[in-house]
Formats: sequence, C-alpha cells, structure tokens
Amino acid sequence: MAATALREGRLLLVSKRAAPDVFHLPGGKPDPGEEPRETLRRELAEELGVRPSDPRPLTESAGPAALEGAPMPLTVYEAGIDGPPRPGGHGR
Repeated sequence: MAATALREGRLLLVSKRAAPDVFHLPGGKPDPGEEPRETLRRELAEELGVRPSDPRPLTESAGPAALEGAPMPLTVYEAGIDGPPRPGGHGR
C-alpha cells in the first residue's frame, strides 16, 4: 500500500537510510490478515507519525520493489494527512 499524500499542494515522498537517493510514496507491506486501509494507517503512523485522511483507491500497479528488486503489487491511495510529517514518527 502507498499513499499519494498531498498537503498544501505538495506531494509527500520518502526515502530510506538504505537508499537515500531513492524516493517513493509512503506506505509498506501488509501484516498477515491486515486490510489495505489498516496497512496504510499503520505504515503512515510508523514512518511519519501521521494518519491518512479520507483515503480513496487511486490506482493499482505491479513492478519490482526499489530496494528488494522482487515483484510487488502496489495499491495506491489518494489521501490527505492529519498533520506535518515527522520522519520516524513511530505511531500516534
């Protein structure tokens, strides 16, 4: 799951310490039995300390993951966020 999080007309992108030159939409893989919107909420809280507001499915795609290189299906949601992102947010 990933989010196209727009705030003040800007698209939020993130990078990871393992590949600081690779930028991607915030999100991540689901835990076993987790619903897509639950994954999105958990990942945005963990990564950025924000909650998605009004997430709506935008598109689906598949391709190799940037870091792992393994095939990965991706559902992208359009969503706002409830506050300023804080890298390493670790939940709210």
